[in-house]
Amino acid sequence: MIRKKSYRPTAFERMQYFYSTAHEPLIHARISVSSPLDEQTLVDAVSASIPYVPLLGCIFSTRLQPRWRDCGFTGRNIVRIRTVSCEEAAKAIQVAMTASISIDSEPQMRITLVRSCAEDVLCVLVNHMVCDGAGLKQYITLLASLYTRLSAGQPLPPAKPTIRSAKYLLSGLHPKRLCNVLLHSYTKLIQPETFHVPLAENTQPPHIVTRQFPGESLNAIKRFARAQGVTINDVILTAYARVLAHLTGERQISLPCPVDLRKYLPNRNTLSISNLTVNYVISVTIDPESPFVETLRAVNQQITTQKRSDECLKSVLLVGIIMHVIPFFLMKKNFSRAFTIPVVSYTNFGIMDEQGLLFGESRVTDVFLTGAIKRAPYFQLAVSTFGGAMTLSSDLFGSEHAVAEAKAILEAIAVEM
Repeated sequence: MIRKKSYRPTAFERMQYFYSTAHEPLIHARISVSSPLDEQTLVDAVSASIPYVPLLGCIFSTRLQPRWRDCGFTGRNIVRIRTVSCEEAAKAIQVAMTASISIDSEPQMRITLVRSCAEDVLCVLVNHMVCDGAGLKQYITLLASLYTRLSAGQPLPPAKPTIRSAKYLLSGLHPKRLCNVLLHSYTKLIQPETFHVPLAENTQPPHIVTRQFPGESLNAIKRFARAQGVTINDVILTAYARVLAHLTGERQISLPCPVDLRKYLPNRNTLSISNLTVNYVISVTIDPESPFVETLRAVNQQITTQKRSDECLKSVLLVGIIMHVIPFFLMKKNFSRAFTIPVVSYTNFGIMDEQGLLFGESRVTDVFLTGAIKRAPYFQLAVSTFGGAMTLSSDLFGSEHAVAEAKAILEAIAVEM
């Protein structure tokens, strides 16, 4: 009998699993293409991608010891096809984008091809334990490349599994530098119990709420950021913090800001469809009468300082050490004592490169990524950019009234910018 493979979860993967006490740890992507895709080629391309990302074919088991267990899943288990009328397309996409994954019994990715008379749309869901936003962008590029090769009858290159371990990530750093990280004080995110976005708790269906900035609007934000000597991310985070101060009445606003640890990879071109993101902590005092640029300077100063620091590595190093000493169930039980699961959060998936992004002859016309679907009081603002347009999004369970409130929050952020 052939023994199936299993993989030990890394420090990054364990951390995302512990976050699942607050929400289902999924990342979502919606991909629109210019012409219909071939269904069988899509299934075959997904099957061909699994050797690159073996965890996609696994379930996550916590029995006895936590393990990824290979179940032999293929593209047939991951891809679903739904053909609908033009009138039904928007609803079908929403349903596909807000589905869930049982990580202990299903593949770690779900792809639904929603086909209508208007266009083909791929709705992609992936377990955040498998990869972060940057990893999902790499996966979309890989999937498009494999699809193109298969549709042209070209041979596929040998698959080399993606890197997952923090060990490789940190291998290029001098031991003294790593010791300094461990000795450095750890900044824990602290948010007061009163720091809640005023959305009523609701058990109604999930929704993804968006607010898009087309090219002209995004270019205006770029010009403003350039004039102030800051980044677009600084501007968005500042606007978000100021809106939160107005909504909650809090003056001290503390938020997590994602940092991609791929900058530490010895080879930046290494395939890294994995979870390599941690957070900075940004904390600013906002006076209701203070101008936008004053808050912007404070945010920019903190982010600039933290970019020069290695403190962001400490959480990964700590979990990497602890996982060899403390049993998994005790780590899960005590995780919130050492690390904060933020009630109000922020993530920026960055720019999805459109250059050469083709599924055979079909061109990708639009992509946006968004984060986990939250239940009140949890709330997250997500940002992604493609083709010169930027999308703000928030995912929530709630009534139409709650959706309207979330849309109003995104609009208030747009007005601040």
